[in-house]
Formats: sequence, C-alpha cells, structure tokens
Amino acid sequence: MSSTLLLTDIVLTPARPADLATGLIGFVACTVNLDLRLDGLALRRTTGGAYSITFPERRDSNGVRHPIVRPIDARARADIERQIIGTLRQRGAMT
Repeated sequence: MSSTLLLTDIVLTPARPADLATGLIGFVACTVNLDLRLDGLALRRTTGGAYSITFPERRDSNGVRHPIVRPIDARARADIERQIIGTLRQRGAMT
C-alpha cells in the first residue's frame, strides 16, 4: 500500500548536548500534505541504536498521558519515521 502522507519542509532543531546522553537527538517540525504543520516531534535514538520519532503529549495531574497528535496506526508511524529519518539522512543531518 502506498502512503497518502507527504511530509515536506522537514526541519531538525538539535537537542542540547546534555540531552544527547538520554537519546534525544532533537526536535522535528514538518508539513503534512501541504496542509498541516506539525512541530515538537522528538527524534530519539534507542538503546539498541535505532532511530524513532515520538509525538507530543501532555500529562494530567494524575500522570496520565494524553497525546496531542499521533499516528493512527503502526503503518502511519512507520511511514512518518521513514520519511523524516530518510530526509535527515539524505541531508547529512544524521548517520
């Protein structure tokens, strides 16, 4: 199945040096289908060395997480990660 998501204008804001040790590489902003601007997506490196994108959320007073924006399924998440990470690698912003 081909993607219906087109991510453009992908921008990486690098994390502070102190945050790199926690696996945070930086924050990503991008435009979806030329209609919607997403910001605050976190680019992280897992302990296994893989890259992943986490999406913004807030926590209520009980510590329960509430997503602000998120992919609707695993396929959409994989497509978003593939486009963002692929673009940043192509630009030389990450290995």
